[in-house]
Amino acid sequence: MIQIEHLTADLPPGRSIRIRYEDLCGEPKVELTRICDFLGLEYASVMLHRKTLDLHHLGGSPSKFDPSKSAIVLDKKHETAFTKQELETMRRLVGRVAESWGY
Repeated sequence: MIQIEHLTADLPPGRSIRIRYEDLCGEPKVELTRICDFLGLEYASVMLHRKTLDLHHLGGSPSKFDPSKSAIVLDKKHETAFTKQELETMRRLVGRVAESWGY
């Protein structure tokens, strides 16, 4: 997030777009339409589902080959993966930046 802030700080208004994972997963059609508008592209409903067959694999998540994981879905496993103390430590370390992104 800090890198993104530094890399986009000098850009004129309208030359960058902020995309939050939760927003994309919560309302994928709305967010993808907004991204397409920003890029000057036409939204297509096919964007809501990822291909899982006939992919050229260059690395990344093996879930790309799992047909049951083709839709955009919010993953909240992180909410139970950390102890209360770990979450407090993270908030202390990234608080200002996280807040500027709406977390």
